[in-house]
Amino acid sequence: MLNKDALTGKTGCLMSKYNHRLSYRKRQAKAIARDNPAVRRRSGLPKEETVRTAKTWFASIILLPVAVISLFTVVELFFKANQTLHFWRTDEFLFFTLGGGTWAAACWFGWRPIRSYVFAHEFTHLVIAKMFGGKIYDWRVSEEGGYVETNKSNTWITLGPYLVPFYTLLVLVSFGAVGLFVDMSKAQPLHIADWTLQYRWVWLLYWLVGFTWCYHLTFTVQTIHVEQGDLTRNGEFFSLMLIFIVNLALIGALFVAALPGIGVSDVGEVWLEMAKGGWRFVADFFA
Repeated sequence: MLNKDALTGKTGCLMSKYNHRLSYRKRQAKAIARDNPAVRRRSGLPKEETVRTAKTWFASIILLPVAVISLFTVVELFFKANQTLHFWRTDEFLFFTLGGGTWAAACWFGWRPIRSYVFAHEFTHLVIAKMFGGKIYDWRVSEEGGYVETNKSNTWITLGPYLVPFYTLLVLVSFGAVGLFVDMSKAQPLHIADWTLQYRWVWLLYWLVGFTWCYHLTFTVQTIHVEQGDLTRNGEFFSLMLIFIVNLALIGALFVAALPGIGVSDVGEVWLEMAKGGWRFVADFFA
């Protein structure tokens, strides 16, 4: 259940632990247990706690180093692209940044499209649950919040909305479909009074990607800060590391796609260099 207070910045509101991210069967069992205290069972709690502990250790040993190395890799590639390819002058960077700036300005002036975010959040839960073979019993979206009832619950279902920028994905798919029939990179004339300007439809794509990405990032950070039910269920540290890595990978993929001079192999080489440098640093530190 996504709660309106999490989106409006109000604090002190905790999610019910009997929410949609548990399976439908578990929700029903917990409801019975609450109504009948004599038959309450706690047999599943030690197992859940063991899984969370294992995830925390996995995040500490594997995900944390991967996150740090990946962050330095993206930063290194960005500086190289600016030095050798002048990436900061490209249409991709300029219009992506303009889109992000537009969202920042709208957010600054108090625009909060809460219902649209609740829809994206719950619909992402729904789609991922269906992808894992889950049944959807009920779901609801409103400005007050939303929920999805399903018989499936796992890491990807609970954390899906924080990993997938729903509207950015929608923009990319839509423009990809239109691009099969229209050359969006072709310059088009725009007549304004006595002036004729040139524009490209692909500029709108870059702007929308920047706008929707920053929209996703803003609400993700705000929701994580207030509503931590999804995170605690999988272990907060594990969840944060996974969210960080996946979002960094996605923005890195967009970055690589925008630069014809940089490929996946280049990213792999820089990542391995950073990993070797990190290993040498750790080895020297403990030597």
